[in-house]
Amino acid sequence: MVKEILDFLQIRPGQKGLDATLGYGGHTRKMLEKLTEASGTSELTGEVHIKDDVQTKGDSWKNPEENSEDNSRDNPADNPADNPEDNPEDNSKDKLADNSENNSEEVFREKAPEGHLYALDVDPIEIVKTGERLQKAGYGEEILTILQQNFANLETVAKEYGPFDFMLADLGVSSMQIDDPKRGFSYKADGPLDLRLDPQHGIPASQRLRELNREELIGMLVENSDEPYAEQIASQICKTFKKGGSMDTTTALREAIERALCFLPENKEKKDILKKTCQRVFQALRIDVNSEFEVLEAFLNALPEALADGGRVAILTFHSGEDRLVKKAFQQYYREGIFEEIATDVIRPTAEECRQNGRARSTKMRWAIRAGR
Repeated sequence: MVKEILDFLQIRPGQKGLDATLGYGGHTRKMLEKLTEASGTSELTGEVHIKDDVQTKGDSWKNPEENSEDNSRDNPADNPADNPEDNPEDNSKDKLADNSENNSEEVFREKAPEGHLYALDVDPIEIVKTGERLQKAGYGEEILTILQQNFANLETVAKEYGPFDFMLADLGVSSMQIDDPKRGFSYKADGPLDLRLDPQHGIPASQRLRELNREELIGMLVENSDEPYAEQIASQICKTFKKGGSMDTTTALREAIERALCFLPENKEKKDILKKTCQRVFQALRIDVNSEFEVLEAFLNALPEALADGGRVAILTFHSGEDRLVKKAFQQYYREGIFEEIATDVIRPTAEECRQNGRARSTKMRWAIRAGR
């Protein structure tokens, strides 16, 4: 969907834009390429600075050394009730961006003096790695500013750096986070049951589970992932704690889910049911730990003031709950005359993209254009 995103945003040299979800940096790089498109070449030499709470932290990179790495990202997943074939555990963003970058290649291009892209990410670990990749690709501070910020803080960011001519929010979790067992996002690998996008703030999922009673657990599982076995799973988790057990690792939670579904007949379907149930439970818990719906609502509330007149915003969602929030906000702003045009329907990946990536079909894109004030 990269083409659809760029075609809609209509990025031109000299504009000011915001990538609200930096992630691996695939979409960021594509937007930077558009932002700096022009004839002629001149070398850009600068540093990428990461700023925290809109204050410079002093982190920068000059000719960083980086080993080649797997640039693949897991595929996005939707609400499991909408698409049971998808993998809610992955719910990964940036998959449809082109990650086949040659990081060792020098990049030369003409400067766009007034153009600038701001990029946000809450993850203090991955933001540094992505900043290094973009720096190595030739995108320095004269064209790119990376802010260690949750996109819920859009209002603060926009007051400091906006308004923006174009914005992109690509929701979800990156494969960099999922593939790291220490982050606790995957039931497939043993690790601490954490699930925080920002491990420096908030509480880990293991602690969150201890805070919820059975009814609250059921509500969380149903609301965040439409879990059909919510009652059995919540009962098993509470039973484990009551007996003095712990739920500190991904393996412990997976085993609790398996015990909760022990009543299922032992047949070839049970393995698939267990897999999808684990995916839904981990998704629901991740959404809860990171307050993902509340974060999205804060972002949507700040959109009107963050966009310049005629500014364009595109949002990619991978969960039906996220899409409902975006659709509702866009329709409200359109009725109020704040948005002059909105998508009448979601844009989905092409058949070819779905063929190459089966789970990509859960991606939904909505867009809007800011009316003049």
